[in-house]
Amino acid sequence: MYQRKRFSVFGSALVGMSLFLSLFSGGCTTKARIPVTGLEVPVPDIPLPAVLRGENDLRSRPWPKAFDILHTRLQRDYAYSEHKGINWQALYEETAPKVLAAEETKDRAGWYRALRTYLYQIPDGNVLIDANELLRDRDEGGSAGLALAQLADSSVIVADLVEEGPADTVGIARGATILTWNDKPVAEALAATKVFWADNPAATSDALRQQQLTWLPRGPEGAVQTITFMNPGDTETRSARVVLEMDGFEHLALNRPLWTPVELFDSPVKTRSVNDIYRYVRVAAIAPTLSTPFPVRDFKAAVRLAVKEEATGLLLDLRGTQGGDATLVPNMLTCLVSEETFFETPGEWDTELLTYLVESEDTVHIKPELPVYEGPIVLLVDSYTMGPAESFAGFLAGRDNVRVFGASGTHGSAGVPTVDLILPGNFVIMYPARRSLDEAGAIQGVSNEEGVGNVVPDPVFTLDRTSAAAIYKDGNDAVLNKAIELLDSATWRFP
Repeated sequence: MYQRKRFSVFGSALVGMSLFLSLFSGGCTTKARIPVTGLEVPVPDIPLPAVLRGENDLRSRPWPKAFDILHTRLQRDYAYSEHKGINWQALYEETAPKVLAAEETKDRAGWYRALRTYLYQIPDGNVLIDANELLRDRDEGGSAGLALAQLADSSVIVADLVEEGPADTVGIARGATILTWNDKPVAEALAATKVFWADNPAATSDALRQQQLTWLPRGPEGAVQTITFMNPGDTETRSARVVLEMDGFEHLALNRPLWTPVELFDSPVKTRSVNDIYRYVRVAAIAPTLSTPFPVRDFKAAVRLAVKEEATGLLLDLRGTQGGDATLVPNMLTCLVSEETFFETPGEWDTELLTYLVESEDTVHIKPELPVYEGPIVLLVDSYTMGPAESFAGFLAGRDNVRVFGASGTHGSAGVPTVDLILPGNFVIMYPARRSLDEAGAIQGVSNEEGVGNVVPDPVFTLDRTSAAAIYKDGNDAVLNKAIELLDSATWRFP
């Protein structure tokens, strides 16, 4: 079983240290996977000495005591309580009885569910807990064998289908319009869908809706979902009972047809020429891999190619990009600014004053590093864009030579350092330990309690039946193609 962990600001060092220890320690290893990027890092399965675990290791505490400490730490230290309107007292009163009941009956599953339910009410993608694979298989291991998409007109369709899968065998076709799900209008069914097993809590309505579309067609193996639908070309509705089948969660990939995870031997930075006049740069993770130990260097090399070729447009693709080392972002941006530009001022937790302080002396500015690309930039994002990639996007958004494009806004959870706590059951919990502030001292890169604060495309890509078929059925990148079309036209105005 692997643990789902994210690269922190020490990501580069973590990779090197992990590889060194796993190769030379002679001990067993597990794999830490960065959520969504899929990047796996071998980590020695060796318990840390007590002297290194310190106050963040709560494994020896009774479950109620460990939860009380977790709650106290979050209520005190979590970086965005007021920004997100978190009602800590209500969360505690809801969760504490569940924890106590689990302790009394030694219910490890109940203990874990209480923790995960508690944390997933904090709308922040940087709040994480290790996945319990056994429980996830039990709850959501069954699949209907289809992927859902919501079109711009709010209709929900079957965007993709597993051949001879559960939905296919009962007559549901690709492109079918979904009308009801388990006797509820599909919009109502989606709104009620729990996203308990999503990789991270949703911070915006866009991110939440994508998670609901992903998890609605899932449930326990053998569960029956009754679906009312209309296939393409039909004039009458049909109803079918779909029996969910185990799929090892492989069908989750149907929801992201053009995305592939970054593995340890892949390069997170890839580039190519487009129509001999533009340069396309895909940044799949802001983190080193074995094949690309210096991703900043590779990114700058790609931008230098755009300068050398005198490219009339630069397409930067950050769709689906999560995880990585937040400290790399300012270094990557040096080739995209022509003058020194403010990036962020950190808000750090003061352990003596018990408050967040503005650390003005640590303000980060981006200083130009020649050659600089000053032409038009199209930034591609989606609701999976988060962490360091969202900090990258947030810096560029709003600049005169930059236009943001995509089917949805970013996740609303920019990259910041996190604190790790280890709770009984070896569950690692992470939460933000620092704020990123703009020049006025306001929080930036993180959505507020209304879900506002992420990077929003303008215009937004229109997902209709034609573009959905191109993406899901034909494997064509309709979003990128439309961005190129807009770049070709006079629709977008650049200086």
